[in-house]
Amino acid sequence: MNARCAKCGACLPACPVYRQTLLERLSPRGKHALLKDGAADYSWASVKETVDACLQCGACGAQCSAGIEVNREILDARAHNREFAPSFPALWKLFGSDLAWSGASTLLKTLPAASGIIFRLAALSSSSTADDSPHLPPPAASPLISPKGMAKFRNAADESLKKSGKYSGIRIALFTGCVQNLVYPEIPKAMTRWFPGAEFIIPEHQCCCGLPALSAGAVKPASNLISRNIKAFEKARADMILTGCASCSYMIGKWHELLDRQDDKQKALNFAERLKEFTQAANPSIMEGHLKKIQGTITFHAPCHSRFSSEGTEASENFIKRVAKDNFAQMEQGCCGHGGSFSIKFPSISQGIFQERLAALKKTRASTVVTTCSGCLMQWKTRLPGADCPTEIKVIHAAELLSP
Repeated sequence: MNARCAKCGACLPACPVYRQTLLERLSPRGKHALLKDGAADYSWASVKETVDACLQCGACGAQCSAGIEVNREILDARAHNREFAPSFPALWKLFGSDLAWSGASTLLKTLPAASGIIFRLAALSSSSTADDSPHLPPPAASPLISPKGMAKFRNAADESLKKSGKYSGIRIALFTGCVQNLVYPEIPKAMTRWFPGAEFIIPEHQCCCGLPALSAGAVKPASNLISRNIKAFEKARADMILTGCASCSYMIGKWHELLDRQDDKQKALNFAERLKEFTQAANPSIMEGHLKKIQGTITFHAPCHSRFSSEGTEASENFIKRVAKDNFAQMEQGCCGHGGSFSIKFPSISQGIFQERLAALKKTRASTVVTTCSGCLMQWKTRLPGADCPTEIKVIHAAELLSP
């Protein structure tokens, strides 16, 4: 084994996949050994499963005293071996097209209910089955970035500006992300109400942040998506770029690493500098009289891309505590098991990981779960129906803590 790994096993209990399978090969230590020392003792099917069965949560790296980041090693393996490449390479072009963003609702309605949103098709394998996969919420009637969706958004934004009585002088551009554009367009609309007097715009030619492509090892398509987004937002001339997805925020912070030219890297850094995840920018104090009155206790599910990044979860947790006041209950944090296409490829493991979250939720006795990540939101919303819960649990985005 690579000398840097002490074989101490600190990464094992931190890994959600290992906790469910108890297979050394699927542990961070086992994956590291396979990638560094070779796979001669394994069948090709086992090797591919090992590389596929990574949530990219980053929990293992946070525990490793040697500084080994197995999730990055997995990404490198996916990027440099065609056998691990996405099953549908042409899909990445769709990601970066206006069609995917304005006409995707029609496309999604032609797919089976359990097949998932289009970006999750990028790395499907034969291990997934419709019976095991969670049924996702239906796509929005009109994506946010579509003629109908944009018209509704402009009307709502104009109405909000009128209610505030004055223009604050702040111009905010929204980065929607795939899920909030196609499935939950109500979330970006809800975010605008937290910034009275601000002018909101949505650059129409924005696209996927590139995280699904990068996670699948499609580095070049990911960089193409990044370049398209940077170009789309250059014309916006915004004071702030706002996103409601912690995973998009995480990915945008890494954009510069995937670009080759120095001037492109600088543009990506400038973009990231202006970007704020919703809870980092919104101020509950100025909306005191408009906060939603939620019955029962509120708890917070922190996304992995926040927990194991430099941003952390403090801003999000403090935001929710300020809204909930005495009705907040701390939940033991952990991965929800979504992981993009992971929940489709490995539905049983994903469900087992989610059961850990459900057990943590029950200890809080909360009736409302709040999160800041689109993927986590989908996982909670699709896994909860039919789950063994003593009360009805509501799952909402942090922006939805404000009354309409």
